[in-house]
Amino acid sequence: MNTPLPPETIALIAGDKGAALGDVSGAIAGWYAAGDEGALAKRVSADLGRFTGANSIVVLEFRTDLQPRMIFAKGRSTTHDLGGYITGFYAVDPFYDLFAVQRSFGVFHVNLEGRDEFDLNEVYRRHISRSVGRDEIGILLDMGQGQCIHISLLLSLESDDQVRGAMDFCKAVLVPLTEAFRQKVAGPKDEPADPRREVHRIVTRAIEGFGADILTPREQEVATLLLKGHSAKSMARMLDIAPGTAALHRANVYRKLGINGQGDLFAAFLSQLMGT
Repeated sequence: MNTPLPPETIALIAGDKGAALGDVSGAIAGWYAAGDEGALAKRVSADLGRFTGANSIVVLEFRTDLQPRMIFAKGRSTTHDLGGYITGFYAVDPFYDLFAVQRSFGVFHVNLEGRDEFDLNEVYRRHISRSVGRDEIGILLDMGQGQCIHISLLLSLESDDQVRGAMDFCKAVLVPLTEAFRQKVAGPKDEPADPRREVHRIVTRAIEGFGADILTPREQEVATLLLKGHSAKSMARMLDIAPGTAALHRANVYRKLGINGQGDLFAAFLSQLMGT
């Protein structure tokens, strides 16, 4: 079922601030007053849900050297979904890739029905759709030193214009969000024995070694991007090659691995990961 963007948010975006501005200011003040990261994440999730109409919100800590850590979850995401995500699924999340590979921060959007440059594989799509949402907005907050707070909002708004409105709201509160989490989240510590480090090492090794015995180095690059949901057009831009060349590499990857599409590719990757 689609939900409308809250009227106070529509008014704010249209420049009709009124009482809604006071509500937002009060919410931000509450973020700074939160006692710790858990309390902050809970407050932020409630406020973002109120102002964007999100069905499900998850707050995670991303690190470049560790498995993600869940801080808070609200809505229709299940423990099973989050467990699968944290134990390996995160490696093919386009939002994790934006942080860990591209070092990008801010507010981003993926349409879960495939109406953007990400050709999301069917397994990822089914995983996300369990939480009920046509669109995912990812807020990536830079904590410095290879650390990021990722706030995932799953929405089923009534129109693309309303999704853009929700994104505009998130962009408007990006600076206070970042500052509030910087105050509450502990910085990275050098803990070699942290079990999350070993999980991340296994997942990273599985991705880097996927298809290494039969694919060329370029085809391995393409396979990795396919796992992360990129289309031929997106891969061409990232690899600085022609879209037709990217499509040819994709076809060769599928042929050599004996598979028929991206869903099969992801299943093969999961099989390798579970056997690592």
